[in-house]
Amino acid sequence: MVFSDAELRELELAPDPVSAFRNGWTRKEAYVKALGLGLTAPLTKIAVSLSGRAALFSTGLQDQSVTNWRLLAVPHPRAVVVVALGPRLDTTKTT
Repeated sequence: MVFSDAELRELELAPDPVSAFRNGWTRKEAYVKALGLGLTAPLTKIAVSLSGRAALFSTGLQDQSVTNWRLLAVPHPRAVVVVALGPRLDTTKTT
């Protein structure tokens, strides 16, 4: 329900599926929270890495480009922590 086809294939091949799931979910969650969409985002159209360096492969949205986003893993001894950095979405204009 939350992973793309590519992510599901990566999860099936992962040497540590639990770690891969945690990485994938945390990376995807960071991105959709940064968008402000939460669970209303098209989760199966968004693709992130499940192992190795945190990366966004597909934004799932036509108005968002992968090149405008970075996922940064934050070292933590007991948790998987990821920050999503993307374009500033101003809702007000200054004059």
